[in-house]
Amino acid sequence: PILVIPGPQGYLVIDGHQRIAALQQLRRDTVEALVLDTMSEAEALLLVHSLRSRGEPETALEQGWLLAEMEHKHGYTIEDLARRFDRSATWIARRLALVDTLPEAVQQQVREGRIAAQIAMRYLAPMARLSVEHCHRMAGIFAQQHWTTRQAALLYNAWRNAKTKQTRERILTEPELFLKASQQQRPPTQATLEG
Repeated sequence: PILVIPGPQGYLVIDGHQRIAALQQLRRDTVEALVLDTMSEAEALLLVHSLRSRGEPETALEQGWLLAEMEHKHGYTIEDLARRFDRSATWIARRLALVDTLPEAVQQQVREGRIAAQIAMRYLAPMARLSVEHCHRMAGIFAQQHWTTRQAALLYNAWRNAKTKQTRERILTEPELFLKASQQQRPPTQATLEG
């Protein structure tokens, strides 16, 4: 059954939206529901999250959507959420940034698996706060090249630390050249042989 709570104009679906969509495609107009009538919406959302965490793991975006709902609609602070989810405030803030800061087109690339959520949280979300246009461009680079987290960090840090707009523009225009040059500048690791 789907999970619902009583609302001002009927029932509010807490869990089961995909089941409802599937039933509608089958031209069914009824669904079994479990009414959580002793819980607030926030409590019901937290219950569903805890039930899901035992099964298939949620994506970072799904976690971000839940956290954003809890923060914006139900008034939880980042510290409240960190305690409720037994996570650090940084973990909460990064997932919130995925849904609050990233442009929708970049979120779509994360949903499609073209950009790793970790890269989006650590580099694209902070960049979006500074320049949405450059965030889109860097997201395009990461999606096309399938860059590793280390490579993404090199590019983002170079962009962030660039002294001029021209340098930032060049980094985004020629990312492969920048990456090649930065890898050549790294000192080789030295190994000592004992014999």
